[in-house]
Amino acid sequence: MARLQRSAATEEPAGTMEQAYRRSEELVTDHPASSALITFGLGMGVGLLLTSILSPPRRRTNPWRNWYENHVPHWATREYIADTVSRVLPEALAKRM
Repeated sequence: MARLQRSAATEEPAGTMEQAYRRSEELVTDHPASSALITFGLGMGVGLLLTSILSPPRRRTNPWRNWYENHVPHWATREYIADTVSRVLPEALAKRM
């Protein structure tokens, strides 16, 4: 009798898993686009989570300032332009008078 009860207890979870597998298979068959989008979203979420956990910590700096310093030439800075305009503007005004 104990063997019969133990056997039923081990078969019940296997049957439940088989039912769950069949149900999920039916859902994927009935709704393939939604299934693909959900799977893609879950994959992206897991990937972002793992990336944030496993990547080394970064310094907290302003990324736009770093981009500006690395990509904008020195002659395009605000100070350089203001200095150039202040030198050229008085000459242009003197010529007009």
